Amino acid sequence: YPDDTEILKAYNYSKLRDAGKAAIDGRNFNKSNQTYKNIIEIDPTNRDAYLGLIKNELLKGNPEAALQYTNRSLEQMPFDADLLKKKVGLLGDLGRYAEAISYIKSLERENIYAGFTSHNWFMESNERACLWN
Repeated sequence: YPDDTEILKAYNYSKLRDAGKAAIDGRNFNKSNQTYKNIIEIDPTNRDAYLGLIKNELLKGNPEAALQYTNRSLEQMPFDADLLKKKVGLLGDLGRYAEAISYIKSLERENIYAGFTSHNWFMESNERACLWN
């Protein structure tokens, strides 16, 4: 069944659910993260696996690692509105305001923000970023 994408999706979903439960119930973030990484190795565009890694790193108190996983996920899914928002938020949380401003402006220049579900969110983030500077 290695070429059956439906079976692969069902298997990955099952593993995602188990990894999330392991992280929440037992605070076993390392085991959970390894499961997410295995899923990403099989399916590099598995958004849920990336979001699981990001969430776990934030719960571990490691926002820098969460940002690194966010950046990796954006390499695979560059127009994902939630991931774009996550990156801006993490940059702000890390106090990297100049970088957040630059990133928001690059999205605006490349017209990527048009894909956001809420144009207002982009404008508000841009205004917040201007306040940071």
